[in-house]
Amino acid sequence: MQDKTTILVVDDIPNNLEVVRDTLISQGYLATTAISGERALKRLQKHIPDLILLDVQMPGIDGFETCRQIKQHPEWKDIPIIFLTALTDTDSIVKGFTLGAVDYISKPFQEAELLARVNTHLQLRSLNKNLETTLSTLKTTQAQLIHAEKMSSLGQTVAGVAHEINNPIGFIAGNLEPLEDYFEDLKELLALYQQEYPEPSSLIQAKQADIHLDFLVQDVPKILSSMQVGSDRIQKIVASLRKFACLDETPCKAANIHSGIDSTLSLMQHRLNATDTCSAISIIRDYGTLPSITCYPNQLNQVFLHILNNAIDAIRDCQDYDKTPEILIHTAVINDRQIQVSITNTGKIIPQKEQNRIFEPFFTTKPVGQGKGLGLFISYSIISNHGGTIKVSSQPDNKTTFEITLPYQSS
Repeated sequence: MQDKTTILVVDDIPNNLEVVRDTLISQGYLATTAISGERALKRLQKHIPDLILLDVQMPGIDGFETCRQIKQHPEWKDIPIIFLTALTDTDSIVKGFTLGAVDYISKPFQEAELLARVNTHLQLRSLNKNLETTLSTLKTTQAQLIHAEKMSSLGQTVAGVAHEINNPIGFIAGNLEPLEDYFEDLKELLALYQQEYPEPSSLIQAKQADIHLDFLVQDVPKILSSMQVGSDRIQKIVASLRKFACLDETPCKAANIHSGIDSTLSLMQHRLNATDTCSAISIIRDYGTLPSITCYPNQLNQVFLHILNNAIDAIRDCQDYDKTPEILIHTAVINDRQIQVSITNTGKIIPQKEQNRIFEPFFTTKPVGQGKGLGLFISYSIISNHGGTIKVSSQPDNKTTFEITLPYQSS
């Protein structure tokens, strides 16, 4: 355990603080304490810990209010909070998770359970921090490259970073399944022992009660499942990066742009249907006569998919439109070297300051967990690699247009 791994324990009972602190220190953690919510908030102003163990029932500011204030502070909101309390009714547990806690441990706690949960959440925090640092570095690097119009080398940069992220997360993900299998083997062995020796000694019975054996057997799979969810989410982000970095993966050939748009729309039909809160979205095709263009068709279809998904999201998120929701797709030859594809949707407009950043890597206006900020960046990169351009305009009449130009060879 790293010396800098610090855990703040907050409880109004000194004996509880001492027990938890000693338990953590015995495992190499640096444990600090606070005897009230007010003192905990003051301590956070001087030092930010890696994790907080927080009691609920305290005089003054209780644990719930302490948690709420921590999660509202921009510098503290990412600290994982585990409630350690005797208040174990369902409403309290739900309230704790709603306020942003990552776990809920009941008192009196089992030492092994406490340490296992603390270790798990510290590992997840470390993994998330490393990923955030890597992605932040990648974002800065990419923005510099885009500004300098060095798109050709950007793919190699992304691929390298994605590879570096993929190795450690692949190791974690690859070991979760065998770990689960090993645990199942141990459960089977335990069951055989219980079958062959139905009357264990008093010493074994005491140990089983001490570690809450039945709860441990049920809870370990849940912890493994939580780790799997976190691992899967990171892998999805890496997969998005790798899609951009896989240069020339799709054969380059002459393709019909209209066919690509139509096939993309057919895959998205379920998103165009009416919902309880929104009418069906109409697709208006205003197709001109286009020549076939030499391109990577699957990559262009990916661009159409990202833009159409964003258009649908804008319509679904707009609660005050008074027109029939629609998406207009216009195509035309604009000169003897270029074609144009314009996709216009009703719904919310995009503010100018967001238009200026919309193609930046990892920039997104969607809530956390609903968007990675990669779709339009990947679209920009694909169109640029095809020698074309993509731009966005959003008008006060609640219409937003993405305009794509692509080169073609005239006969």
